[in-house]
Amino acid sequence: MIAEAFDALEQVLNIKNACAFCEAFFTYYNHEHRHSGIGRHTPASVHFGTAEQIRARRAATLAAAYQASPLERPCLTKLDKFRKPRCSGVATARRV
Repeated sequence: MIAEAFDALEQVLNIKNACAFCEAFFTYYNHEHRHSGIGRHTPASVHFGTAEQIRARRAATLAAAYQASPLERPCLTKLDKFRKPRCSGVATARRV
């Protein structure tokens, strides 16, 4: 799969190109890509302990948005540490 990202097979065989590609890929994967299995956080934010602060900021943003538009409120439950929130089955208002 990673080798498919290279333009040509010759680049895969060149160790400098392979190292540069892997370094860029792993930096992106660990510091920018949000993973669904860890609550849409990056592995780096979980590892370095900033996930709790990020989660608190997200909760504050959502609370402000829900107060600004109460009829558009989706299902809410507690945010689990490493899972997406699950819908409790409460019906929500729909726009007409």
